Amino acid sequence: MSDGRQCTIIGAFVRGGEPAMKGGVVRKTRIVAAAFAGLSVGSAAAGAEYAWQVAGSYGQDDAAGIVDSSRSTLDGTYYPAPVDDTRGPYDLAPFLTRSSYVTVGTSWATEETMLPAWAWGTSPTILRFGELYSRYTSETSGWSVAGRYVWRESGWFAGGGVERGGTEESTSVRDVHSSGYRVVGGKYLGDATTLEVTVGTNRDRQDPDEVVCTAFARRCYGLVGADVHTDEAGVSIRHVGELWDRAYSVGADVRSSRSDHLLVSPRLLDPEGRPFAENPFTQSVYAVEEGGLLYSNETQVYNLSAAWYPTPALRVRLSYLAVREDYFSEIDADGVGLSAGWFFRRKLSAEFSFTRTRLEHGFGPDSRDSDTASIRLLGRF
Repeated sequence: MSDGRQCTIIGAFVRGGEPAMKGGVVRKTRIVAAAFAGLSVGSAAAGAEYAWQVAGSYGQDDAAGIVDSSRSTLDGTYYPAPVDDTRGPYDLAPFLTRSSYVTVGTSWATEETMLPAWAWGTSPTILRFGELYSRYTSETSGWSVAGRYVWRESGWFAGGGVERGGTEESTSVRDVHSSGYRVVGGKYLGDATTLEVTVGTNRDRQDPDEVVCTAFARRCYGLVGADVHTDEAGVSIRHVGELWDRAYSVGADVRSSRSDHLLVSPRLLDPEGRPFAENPFTQSVYAVEEGGLLYSNETQVYNLSAAWYPTPALRVRLSYLAVREDYFSEIDADGVGLSAGWFFRRKLSAEFSFTRTRLEHGFGPDSRDSDTASIRLLGRF
C-alpha cells in the first residue's frame, strides 16, 4: 500500500477498524514463523551469496485507547545476480553490492476505532445531548509488485511498483478499492551514497452497493461515495560509512503530496427507476440528479534515520518522522522510532521496533499519543 502510508496515523483518527481478522492474522503469522524455522535448517555460516529473500512481519497500533489495529505482511524478493554478503553488515549487502531485484508482497490489516456518537439523554423531562462511543471496524488486504534495475558500472538505477488493495467497513455497504503506482530513479554518488527521486499516484474509491433510507420513515440522503486521487513526489538520500571501525548508515527523505477528494451524493430511485428526493419541510417529492463535492488537501512528510552496526550481524536504528497536513484545519504529527535487528544465523534475522507518535490539532482532542510495536523475520537462501 502506499506511503501515503506514513500518513496512516492521521487517517487512523478519522477512520477505524475491527479485529475480526485477528484469528486469521495469527494463523498467517504462525505459517510465516514455520517457514523461517524450516529455512534455519542447515543455514549457518555456509555460503556467502544468496539470490532469494523472504520476509514477514506482524505489528500492532494503539492510539490513545481509541484506535486499535494490527497488520501482517509477507513478501519475497529475487535478485537476478546473487548478492555477496561478505562486504559490510549483512543487512546492507544488497545496497553495497548495487543489486537489482524484484519483490512481490501481500498484506492484511484490521482496525477498530471508538468513534463519538451523539444521543438524546434518558431524562423524561429534559432533553440532553450526551456523548457516547460506537465501534467502527474495517478489514484491509492488498498486494504489491516492485522492482529496480541497477547499472553497476555507472551507478544509475531505475524502477517502480504497483499496488492494489480493498477494505471492508462495518458501518457501511460501500466497497473501498485502492491502487497506486510508483516510478523511481537515481544514482550512486560514490560507492555507498545514493540520491533517489520518486513520483507516484494513488487512487482510493468508495462505491456504495446500495442506498438505504430508513430515517424516521422518511427518505434520507447524504454523501455515500468518494473518489480520492493523490499525486506525490519525493527525494531521498542515503549514505553508509565507517566510524571507529564500525559501520553506520544515515538517510533523509522528503515527500509532498496533493489529494483531490470528490464526495458523491446518491441517486435515489422510485419504483419506476426515476431519481427523486423529498423536501424535509414540505415532504414534496422532486427530481434530483447525482451531485458531488470537491475539495483538496496537501501533505508533507519528513523522515530522518540513523543506524549503527556494532557487528556485521547487529543493527540499532533511530528514526524521526514529521507529517504536516492541511485538512480543513492543520494537522501535525511527530514520531520517534527505535528498532534493533539481529542476524542470529548468517542468513536469518529478527527485528523488533517501537514507535511513539504524537498527533496535534487534529479532530477530537488537541493531542494524542499513538504506540506502534512490530516484529519482522527475514530469511535468505
